[in-house]
Amino acid sequence: MEPLSQKTAESCPPATEDAGHAPAPSVPDAKPVAEETQAAVALCARIEPSLGYHFRDPVLLLTAFTHPSYTFEHPQTPHNQRLEFLGDAVLGLLLADAVFRRFADSREGELTALRANIASGTALTEIGRARRYGEALRLDKGARQSGGADNAHNLADIIESILGAAWLDGGLPAAQTIFERFFADRLEALVRQPAWRTNPRGHLQTIAQRRYSCEPVYDEPSRTGPDSDPLFHASVSLAGKTGHGTGHSKRDAQAQAAADLLRLFVEEDAGSE
Repeated sequence: MEPLSQKTAESCPPATEDAGHAPAPSVPDAKPVAEETQAAVALCARIEPSLGYHFRDPVLLLTAFTHPSYTFEHPQTPHNQRLEFLGDAVLGLLLADAVFRRFADSREGELTALRANIASGTALTEIGRARRYGEALRLDKGARQSGGADNAHNLADIIESILGAAWLDGGLPAAQTIFERFFADRLEALVRQPAWRTNPRGHLQTIAQRRYSCEPVYDEPSRTGPDSDPLFHASVSLAGKTGHGTGHSKRDAQAQAAADLLRLFVEEDAGSE
């Protein structure tokens, strides 16, 4: 009997691709990985001072600043949509906790209005624009040339993506630290504002019914700007007075118009005292 090792060697065909064997897996090119790491470290050095938090995994923050269009030219690079999804939930949790603690005497409906006021798309855009985050957003050439770096939706997405990245990097404490950097001033400003500022449409409705037994009349908002970054213009009238407002959604524009009209009533009431 022949030795098993010899028989096996003779009976087995050579390990070639023609014999049905898969080729050896290719080794990933280390150069793109190294370039991404360098880009992540550079971005962290630029952005982290505004966050008050140091990322253990810099690539998470880099991903938060990567727009989906960037992957057209760099298909192996992850973009920020998944982080935005997570960050939206993180923001909702932290905002709910913040308004619950700061507005201890407010009812559920008022808390909901407060949360919506702070987390509106317009508010998130203002936070991103004030910190010039759009300048660091990674876009493809077409998106950048069309104004994507200052697009309201893109700026809002960055804020939510950062919170999602922070949650993955350091859990609740990390997200809480960045949340406070972003929203503490806005929360404190709301504490000092009149109650009607948190829910202007609701308060205007109350005035209309109690004083005039009617409803405020909202005109259909007009729209300007590109489809990717629309701006709505709204107006509302009551008792011969008209308020005007703008926003990146019809709801925001109408809320601003209601707030503008309420100021007129507040000023009129103050002048009659």
